Amino acid sequence: MYSDRTHFIYELLQNAEDAGATKVIFKLFNDRLEVYHNGRLFTEEDVQGICGLVKSTKKEDLTKIGKFGIGFKSVYAYTDSPEIHSGDEHFFIEHYVRPHAVTSDVISGEYTTLFIIKFNRQDLSKAVAYQEIETHLQKFNPRNLLFLRHIKEIYWHLEKGQKGVCKREILNHDAGYQRISVSLNTSLHNSQETWLVFNQSISSQPTLKVEVAFLLQKDKKTQQEQIVSVSSSQLVVYFPTEKETHLNFLVQGPYRTTPDRAKIPPNDTFNRELIETTADLVASILLKLKDIGLLTVSCLQILPIRASEFPEDAMFYPVFNEVCKAFQENALLPTADGRYIPATQAKLARSAALRKLLSDDQLQQLYGGNYTWLSDEISENSTPELRRYLRDVLKVEEIDSEKFALRFSQGFIEKQSDDWVANFYIFLIGQEALWKVETNRKNPSLLNKSFIRLQNDKHVIPFDHHTKQPNAYLPSEVETSFQTVKREIVAISEAKTFLERLGLEKPSTYIEVRDRIIPKYKLLKKIDEKQNEKDIQTIEHALQSSSSTERKRLIEELKKTPFLPAVNIKSNLKEYQSPEKIYFRSQNLEMYFQGNEAAWFLDNKISIDQELLLELSVSEKVRLYYTPSNAEGYVIISDNNGNHKRGIKGFDPNFSIDGLAHALENPIYNKSLYVWNYLLLPNLQRLSGIIESSKRKTYQDASKEKDFSKAGHLVRGKVWLPNSLVNFCQPNTLSLDDLSKDFIRDEKDEALATCIGVKPRASLVEEAKRVGILPELLDYLRKNPGKQKLWVENLIKGASSERAVKNGSGQTTTSGNSTSPESETPSIDYITALKEVFSRPGQTELNEAIEPSPVANPEARLQKIQDSIRNDKENEPSTIDRFKKVESKKWEAKNNEIRFFLKEIYRGKCQICLETFPKYQDGEPYFEGVYLLPYTKARWIDNPGNVLCLCATCCAKLKHGSVESVDDILEQINSLPLTGGKLHIKLCGQNTYITFKERHIIALKGFLKEL
Repeated sequence: MYSDRTHFIYELLQNAEDAGATKVIFKLFNDRLEVYHNGRLFTEEDVQGICGLVKSTKKEDLTKIGKFGIGFKSVYAYTDSPEIHSGDEHFFIEHYVRPHAVTSDVISGEYTTLFIIKFNRQDLSKAVAYQEIETHLQKFNPRNLLFLRHIKEIYWHLEKGQKGVCKREILNHDAGYQRISVSLNTSLHNSQETWLVFNQSISSQPTLKVEVAFLLQKDKKTQQEQIVSVSSSQLVVYFPTEKETHLNFLVQGPYRTTPDRAKIPPNDTFNRELIETTADLVASILLKLKDIGLLTVSCLQILPIRASEFPEDAMFYPVFNEVCKAFQENALLPTADGRYIPATQAKLARSAALRKLLSDDQLQQLYGGNYTWLSDEISENSTPELRRYLRDVLKVEEIDSEKFALRFSQGFIEKQSDDWVANFYIFLIGQEALWKVETNRKNPSLLNKSFIRLQNDKHVIPFDHHTKQPNAYLPSEVETSFQTVKREIVAISEAKTFLERLGLEKPSTYIEVRDRIIPKYKLLKKIDEKQNEKDIQTIEHALQSSSSTERKRLIEELKKTPFLPAVNIKSNLKEYQSPEKIYFRSQNLEMYFQGNEAAWFLDNKISIDQELLLELSVSEKVRLYYTPSNAEGYVIISDNNGNHKRGIKGFDPNFSIDGLAHALENPIYNKSLYVWNYLLLPNLQRLSGIIESSKRKTYQDASKEKDFSKAGHLVRGKVWLPNSLVNFCQPNTLSLDDLSKDFIRDEKDEALATCIGVKPRASLVEEAKRVGILPELLDYLRKNPGKQKLWVENLIKGASSERAVKNGSGQTTTSGNSTSPESETPSIDYITALKEVFSRPGQTELNEAIEPSPVANPEARLQKIQDSIRNDKENEPSTIDRFKKVESKKWEAKNNEIRFFLKEIYRGKCQICLETFPKYQDGEPYFEGVYLLPYTKARWIDNPGNVLCLCATCCAKLKHGSVESVDDILEQINSLPLTGGKLHIKLCGQNTYITFKERHIIALKGFLKEL
């Protein structure tokens, strides 16, 4: 019937309790257990009840603990013939139901009843019976006495001599609750517990009560008594059942149970009444606990606050629900100032710092109503479940710094003292999300709020939304027109720290220019000349007094600011313009820009140092607009996925010249000559060039196309170039014969003319046509008579060579030792060649250097060098003479993907010394892709397995120094695992290693296996 056969002990205690016993003693012997109590004597009806299977003296009396006749049967787990002595009744029971009289046993004076449980079952040894009962008695929990009405003491004696006693004592009895002490004393252990026990009558059975017990303990730090959680909160029906309540305190009532008392039918009408009565009791207890000072934060944590443990179909859900109602309707939640409030008036602070910043009065100013902060002891770290219950179940709003910032208003801060504002600023040091602008963060809440208190007690937002400049500054030692933060607040160092981190600073002429002068000119406000003069003086002073960093920032900002008075060349109107749009007035520039309404000249009345104006980008020359080339000479035009374009040798197709279109559309002779001499000739290389295009970032399989820049297209397409009659023509309608010597003076002029489409001289064209060559080639030979003979010799030599290589069948023959690109594909023994790479002994030390003798006459030698350089400069040929067009053949480009492979594997670090460095122009790691066998030998050799990633030093050593493999190089490669390893070599006489990583050694091994 019972899962634990020692359960009979509780059945005997139930009998004693129902008999009104105050004392029970268990005496355990090796062959039996004797149980005494001092309750009322057995009657004949009791004998019939204990022997009957169904009949019981207690089945209709709910004030009794249980059906003793049924429960007593549990003793048969240890005996076949339990024996009872009480008053005139002395008998043993055979076969569960048959009583047999026995000789009366003497019972000591204070005890009235004796049960003797002899260990005489055939299927259970006396030793096992003794051991099980001994264990149960030694573990007997004194809490089992807590809800009994009569039994106050339980003793146990063992055959081996150990003794123990459990006692229950009512310490005091106040209205509505009792303080009860239960204790255990043995030869090995002493313990005592104090409980607060509350009870409430049941409506349908006023003589019956439900009870709730809270365990009390003293706090180790404060020594204050507090309610604590119990480790096991099984439902008690006078004695513990197997039903777990999850309530963290004990609940007791006369529940109807199954015969073995293991289960409580939850849908039983009477049981449901008990649960609802218990729920009402627990809710009412909260007010009593508050009155006696025990409703603390630690007490709240043991209450039914875990919603997951109390779903609506749970047996004790009514307790959970009534507690929720109690918190919402009654002042039961502890506040930060020691009071209690209902949940409807409570707010939770996300941090202690926020709670400390905002008093209850300020909280109510922000949210209205009668809200109060809950105790600081309720926090995410120390009481997470309670905090979750308050927030999710009781719907107490949790206020964090972001919610506070959203509620914050100018009206709120105007009510606060200077000390509070200072503390507010200190609080914000740790709340950067409210005010610090970052790329990936939405606009911080407070930056739109007027929370900066000025000296006049007004409030402003920190920065202007349009100019992004401060609306207030830190107080300065000098008089200023700026609005400043209140001195009393800035005097508090931590508050000042926040304001500085926010971006506020003391005013200076630099700040005056940055935050006052520049913004007003950018907003195009009307400013009179006197104010402009004063502003310019302030700007000059700021540039003189600022730090180098501030000055540089100011210069860059002033370049784009329209603050300089300028005159329009067409309308002669005066306006303020930015320096980068203004020119110094000169005769040539006036001629060039004549009639151009977009051209502005500096007002001559302005008195600013010319060097400063030049630094601000006021220009003496016509402005050129182009993108500078990178360190490799390329101008990046497009760098999108699948679309990569770049200009070669610094060519930028977007190159343009300020005012060029207007000047060409409105030509005069001198203007055209100015354009030719001062704008086009110095920028001849920018008028046309080569654009390289590829779908790959590496520019593999790139195509090349000649193009003209924007300026190049303009000068080729406009009618602006004068002929000999000073009629303006499009360049491609003219020949060199049509242009005056003012334009065509030397070869460079002719190169420009050719570039923009001017035709060759007519006589030259006719002569070239007669001899059957290009006019450009004839022109070149004419200008370079010394080259004519050499050109003819090469031409004849080339023709004879072509005839010599033709055999009778028309096939081309080559010398056996030829290495020209046109030769047949050579047969390559890669293995032998690889071994030769690592078998190149040589001299490993430099011969001792011999110092040259001293110069006999240093001054004379210096003079001689200077004379030589001067002579070379005087005889320097023209650029056109030095520039030669020759036909050449080049090897196809290397496989650029190999370089990216090495960079990915080694990050640019050398395989030998494991070092690299970032290149200054782009920060990419520098390394050389060194081919073990030249890729020109065959295209299939252009493979990652044939290339090493080396630094410049190790590259030079491998190419030009001695190289020896310590062991056979092929054996070393074959022995390396596929995960990588090192090859041992001697490089320039020094032992060293070549490191291979996984993907690289796999590439090398795969390469060698296919040979």
